[in-house]
Amino acid sequence: MSTSGTAAYEACTDLPPAVRAAVELAQAAGFPHSCLPQQGELLRLLAGGVGPAVIGETGTGYGVGLAWLATGAHPRAKLVSIERDPDRATVTANLFRNNPAVEVHLGD
Repeated sequence: MSTSGTAAYEACTDLPPAVRAAVELAQAAGFPHSCLPQQGELLRLLAGGVGPAVIGETGTGYGVGLAWLATGAHPRAKLVSIERDPDRATVTANLFRNNPAVEVHLGD
Protein backbone atom coordinates (compact mmCIF):
# COMPACT_ATOMS: atom_id res chain seq x y z
CA MET A 1 0.00 0.00 0.00
CA SER A 2 1.22 3.46 -0.86
CA THR A 3 -0.47 6.79 -0.25
CA SER A 4 -0.20 7.64 -3.93
CA GLY A 5 0.22 4.18 -5.44
CA THR A 6 -2.81 4.30 -7.71
CA ALA A 7 -1.58 7.50 -9.36
CA ALA A 8 1.76 5.84 -10.13
CA TYR A 9 0.03 3.61 -12.68
CA GLU A 10 -0.88 6.49 -14.97
CA ALA A 11 2.50 6.22 -16.71
CA CYS A 12 2.34 2.41 -17.02
CA THR A 13 1.43 1.04 -20.41
CA ASP A 14 2.37 -2.65 -20.25
CA LEU A 15 0.42 -4.08 -17.32
CA PRO A 16 -1.05 -7.56 -17.02
CA PRO A 17 -4.79 -7.41 -17.83
CA ALA A 18 -5.92 -8.25 -14.28
CA VAL A 19 -3.70 -5.51 -12.86
CA ARG A 20 -4.97 -2.98 -15.40
CA ALA A 21 -8.59 -3.86 -14.52
CA ALA A 22 -7.92 -3.47 -10.78
CA VAL A 23 -6.13 -0.15 -11.31
CA GLU A 24 -9.11 1.10 -13.32
CA LEU A 25 -11.44 0.18 -10.45
CA ALA A 26 -9.23 2.00 -7.95
CA GLN A 27 -9.02 5.05 -10.19
CA ALA A 28 -12.78 5.14 -10.77
CA ALA A 29 -13.39 4.97 -7.02
CA GLY A 30 -10.81 7.65 -6.24
CA PHE A 31 -8.88 5.12 -4.14
CA PRO A 32 -5.26 6.32 -3.86
CA HIS A 33 -3.76 3.54 -1.73
CA SER A 34 -2.85 0.80 -4.22
CA CYS A 35 0.62 -0.70 -4.16
CA LEU A 36 3.20 0.94 -6.38
CA PRO A 37 3.98 -0.77 -9.71
CA GLN A 38 7.43 -1.72 -8.40
CA GLN A 39 5.85 -3.31 -5.33
CA GLY A 40 3.46 -5.16 -7.60
CA GLU A 41 6.32 -6.59 -9.62
CA LEU A 42 7.86 -7.83 -6.37
CA LEU A 43 4.54 -9.38 -5.30
CA ARG A 44 4.33 -11.20 -8.65
CA LEU A 45 7.86 -12.54 -8.24
CA LEU A 46 7.30 -13.63 -4.64
CA ALA A 47 4.00 -15.34 -5.51
CA GLY A 48 5.78 -17.39 -8.14
CA GLY A 49 8.13 -18.77 -5.52
CA VAL A 50 5.40 -20.11 -3.26
CA GLY A 51 4.36 -23.01 -5.44
CA PRO A 52 0.98 -24.75 -5.15
CA ALA A 53 0.12 -23.34 -1.73
CA VAL A 54 -2.16 -20.72 -0.17
CA ILE A 55 -1.22 -17.05 -0.38
CA GLY A 56 -3.06 -14.65 1.91
CA GLU A 57 -3.29 -10.89 2.08
CA THR A 58 -5.21 -8.36 4.11
CA GLY A 59 -6.40 -4.98 2.93
CA THR A 60 -7.58 -5.91 -0.55
CA GLY A 61 -8.52 -2.38 -1.55
CA TYR A 62 -9.58 -2.68 -5.18
CA GLY A 63 -7.37 -5.70 -5.84
CA VAL A 64 -4.26 -4.20 -7.43
CA GLY A 65 -1.84 -6.13 -5.21
CA LEU A 66 -4.04 -9.20 -5.42
CA ALA A 67 -3.96 -9.00 -9.22
CA TRP A 68 -0.16 -8.88 -9.15
CA LEU A 69 -0.12 -11.93 -6.86
CA ALA A 70 -2.57 -13.81 -9.09
CA THR A 71 -0.52 -12.99 -12.17
CA GLY A 72 2.60 -14.57 -10.68
CA ALA A 73 1.09 -17.39 -8.64
CA HIS A 74 1.55 -21.05 -9.42
CA PRO A 75 -1.41 -22.44 -11.44
CA ARG A 76 -2.48 -24.56 -8.46
CA ALA A 77 -2.02 -21.85 -5.81
CA LYS A 78 -4.98 -20.41 -3.95
CA LEU A 79 -5.17 -16.72 -3.08
CA VAL A 80 -7.28 -15.44 -0.19
CA SER A 81 -7.72 -11.74 0.47
CA ILE A 82 -9.57 -10.02 3.32
CA GLU A 83 -11.10 -6.55 2.95
CA ARG A 84 -12.95 -4.72 5.72
CA ASP A 85 -14.91 -2.33 3.50
CA PRO A 86 -18.04 -4.07 2.17
CA ASP A 87 -18.20 -2.12 -1.09
CA ARG A 88 -14.53 -2.72 -1.93
CA ALA A 89 -14.83 -6.39 -1.03
CA THR A 90 -17.85 -6.82 -3.30
CA VAL A 91 -16.36 -4.94 -6.25
CA THR A 92 -13.06 -6.78 -6.01
CA ALA A 93 -14.69 -10.20 -5.58
CA ASN A 94 -16.62 -9.44 -8.75
CA LEU A 95 -13.38 -8.56 -10.55
CA PHE A 96 -11.98 -12.02 -9.79
CA ARG A 97 -15.28 -13.93 -10.21
CA ASN A 98 -13.90 -15.92 -13.15
CA ASN A 99 -10.71 -16.92 -11.36
CA PRO A 100 -11.47 -19.89 -9.09
CA ALA A 101 -8.05 -19.61 -7.44
CA VAL A 102 -8.92 -16.20 -5.92
CA GLU A 103 -11.23 -15.56 -2.98
CA VAL A 104 -12.08 -12.15 -1.55
CA HIS A 105 -13.73 -12.11 1.88
CA LEU A 106 -15.25 -9.36 3.96
CA GLY A 107 -13.58 -9.16 7.36
CA ASP A 108 -11.38 -7.19 9.71
